[in-house]
Amino acid sequence: MKLLPFLLAVNLLACSGSDPATSEVDTGTAAETSIESDTAAPADTALADSGTDDTGKPKPDAGAACNALDNVADTVTTNRLAEALPTFAGGAVSDGTYVVTAVTEYTGTGGATGPKTGTTMKQTLRLAAGKFEIVRSQNGGAEKRSSGTFSTSGSSLTLGGVCPSPGDVPVQYEATASTLKISLGTTIKEVITYTKK
Repeated sequence: MKLLPFLLAVNLLACSGSDPATSEVDTGTAAETSIESDTAAPADTALADSGTDDTGKPKPDAGAACNALDNVADTVTTNRLAEALPTFAGGAVSDGTYVVTAVTEYTGTGGATGPKTGTTMKQTLRLAAGKFEIVRSQNGGAEKRSSGTFSTSGSSLTLGGVCPSPGDVPVQYEATASTLKISLGTTIKEVITYTKK
């Protein structure tokens, strides 16, 4: 998927400058996913994106000035599970620095399983006082940066993009004291798992 193929997002998370019903979140996986939500249009968001232009060259990072966060995450490969997309329970989101530790694509009963070769994400997320900062690289592409605000209601987490472009990206989430999981939607059935450093 090109993203949200965000942020997350849980790119978590992500900032989107397009219509929430058609935008992509810049978080990272299948096409640069990671957060391509059902409520998002192609735009450089915060949870995922492809990182390359039509010629295969790295895209310039419009969000280079958004933050100076170090990307301390390891690179993870998307893994496919032949299961239904789980539901999410929300929860209290703890401030701190998180790294992506898993990206899971739910392919449904009888679907594909195992690693999705060539589909990777390396992403660090900082949450503090209702604000987020993200630095991510998808599929080995150039780093992208975004920042903004976040808020929660029930099992919905909304990323309010400020830099590099404005726009709200709502995603489903579940949080514990040390983890944050973000669902990219019912069309892109991917879940990004962040673990606190």
